[in-house]
Amino acid sequence: MINVDNQKILLVEDEVILAMSNKMQLEDYGYRVVTANTGEQAVDVVSADEGINLVLMDIDLGVGIDGTEAAEIILSEHKLPIVFLSSHMEPEIVGRTEKITSYGYVVKSSGITVLDASIKMAFKLFDANLKIEEAVKSDSAVHDVTEKYDIEKELQESEKQYRLLFESTIEGICLHELVYNGDGRAADYRLLDVNPKFEEILNLKKADVTGRLATEVYKTEQAPYLDVYARVAETGIAERFEVFFPPMKKYFMISVFAPSIGRFATVFEDITEQRKLENNLKNSIADLRESQRIAHVGNWRLDIASNEVTWSEELYKMYGFDPAEPPPPYNEHGKIFTPESWKLLTENLSKTVEKGIPYELELETVKIDGSRGWMWVRGEAEFDAEGRIVKIHGAAQDITTRKIAEERAIENNEKYKLLFENSMDGILFTAPDGPIFSANRKACEILQTTEQELIKHGRNSVVDLTDDRLPDALLQRTEKGYFKGELLLKTASGESIPVELNSCIFNDRRGRKRSYISFRELCEQKKKEAELEKALKEKDYLMKELNHRVKNNLMMISSLISLKNASMNGDIDLSDIISQIDAIRIVHEKLLYQREDSTQVDIKDYTQQLLSSVFSLNKKTVFLEKNMDDIRIETGRAISIGLIINEIATNAIKHGFTDSLDARFSVSFKADKTDNQFLLILSNSGKPFPKDVNFDNPETLGLSLISALVVQLEGNIELRRAPSPVFTIRFPMNIER
Repeated sequence: MINVDNQKILLVEDEVILAMSNKMQLEDYGYRVVTANTGEQAVDVVSADEGINLVLMDIDLGVGIDGTEAAEIILSEHKLPIVFLSSHMEPEIVGRTEKITSYGYVVKSSGITVLDASIKMAFKLFDANLKIEEAVKSDSAVHDVTEKYDIEKELQESEKQYRLLFESTIEGICLHELVYNGDGRAADYRLLDVNPKFEEILNLKKADVTGRLATEVYKTEQAPYLDVYARVAETGIAERFEVFFPPMKKYFMISVFAPSIGRFATVFEDITEQRKLENNLKNSIADLRESQRIAHVGNWRLDIASNEVTWSEELYKMYGFDPAEPPPPYNEHGKIFTPESWKLLTENLSKTVEKGIPYELELETVKIDGSRGWMWVRGEAEFDAEGRIVKIHGAAQDITTRKIAEERAIENNEKYKLLFENSMDGILFTAPDGPIFSANRKACEILQTTEQELIKHGRNSVVDLTDDRLPDALLQRTEKGYFKGELLLKTASGESIPVELNSCIFNDRRGRKRSYISFRELCEQKKKEAELEKALKEKDYLMKELNHRVKNNLMMISSLISLKNASMNGDIDLSDIISQIDAIRIVHEKLLYQREDSTQVDIKDYTQQLLSSVFSLNKKTVFLEKNMDDIRIETGRAISIGLIINEIATNAIKHGFTDSLDARFSVSFKADKTDNQFLLILSNSGKPFPKDVNFDNPETLGLSLISALVVQLEGNIELRRAPSPVFTIRFPMNIER
């Protein structure tokens, strides 16, 4: 008789990892297991080791003979139970194995519970077959009542063991039989027997379910998973699957096999909590990744023995690496940091590796694209059971934005300090309710005290509380957030001083109300304003004196020329020179008596006075026509314009007017803002302008002077010669010097 406990099994499996996994599971169930990876090796192992009690044979074994061929060779030389363990469920493949041996066929996905039951069943069948063979060989065996009793006793013992397994297993077990309809198709199934774990997991009593149909037990229109169960019961091929059962709102892992045709057994476990834990773990991992992404935080681990580094996904992104690639080994991390930061990191990491001292640093990084950044990093040691440091783990956070903000804040703070300390105004930072937090140098100078004293005594020590304007000022600042006006402040000696004061309320970085006060002494400002006004008056006096002297000098020159002209008895006409001098003199005369800006002249009044002076020399009355805008022009350009008008008017007197027609002179001065130009048009009645005289090659001093003055104005001149001359001059409103 074969004892099923502690039996030696040959596991034939070409996949090494699967072989290792199955070996460990079988050994946990008390079996001794040896393995073979090929069919040839399996044959050799059985031949060499007479202690093999059972063979678990895979079918696909790679290059060489397959599992069915190896089984045939083994059975030709040895009497052993062989159970096929394969992932194949095709009927033709299962049929091939049945022709070789009849000790069982187990699908790999069925699980260790089904596999263990199948092995035990194979041992029982093999043992029974041995007994039958021994009985046949002995002529008297059939009539040997004692041997028959032993066999029956062994079968009873086997049934007892199976019942013990059935009752005590931690998995739910239920035996079923298919129920067919009139067409011979499976329509339902009946529950025949259940174990205590079935009752516990499903909260159903054995007495309430045995003998009843599945649709009645589970209260469903169709028997749950009938297609799977019918396939197993009819083909004999075991299956294993995971499913969510809505009526009970639970997840189950179910293994199903067929002990006989038309019947099937289910071995199941409730994996609802496991699935919840797995889902929670998945959600936690997803939340962790999202949190790391939002916070730019990553984690890492360094195996000291292998120098192997592992990074979280976010850490890859922070350092600019592809998460699909492995992280660089630790000895290449120097490329990630600046030399100074790498030196700092290695020094601190050495202390962690050697003594377990944790570190926390801020390091400057260099990404693959060459850009710089900053990382906060922390590392701690991991110890094994004997207290040895085996790993270093830690976290890192991208603090580039914060570091940039800090650098800018430092820079801005330095600028603020320079402005604060060197301001020409006194500045106080206070709270709206009175405390003073800081004061600049000018504030201390005006108030004749120190910053420490101001901070100590507060705002009421510097504000003149007797000032009637103070309540309204405080109310305005409270309601509008700011105040600007004049108030009285007090010096340390108690003297009241008038100041011009600005104050506003703001929130600091922590959301606290704060106020800013800047002020300057009004007496000093008034003094500066008086000095400025005096300087302006002196300048105005000097300009008037200068214009007066220039005007008088020009009048003297004009008078001398007039005397000289009279003494020449008409031989030489100097009247045009006199007119030119008058054009300049009138400008200075205008500047002398006007109260406005002494650098500009009203062109309309200036032209009127100039032409009146020019035409006063003519014996015949000249009718003056004007169309001029009210325009003020700077002195220099006004003189140039006056000389041009003087030359053209003088030319009209000498060569243009005739005795047969009225003497008429027209002047128009407009501002064309579209083209940003001034437009000056001069015309006179009388003769046409001579055809042989032009501006390009002027033969007279007058025309040469006009051309030069137009160029000086950066303008251009056009001449219509007939029927009477019309001069059109354009020049820009603003001339850049």
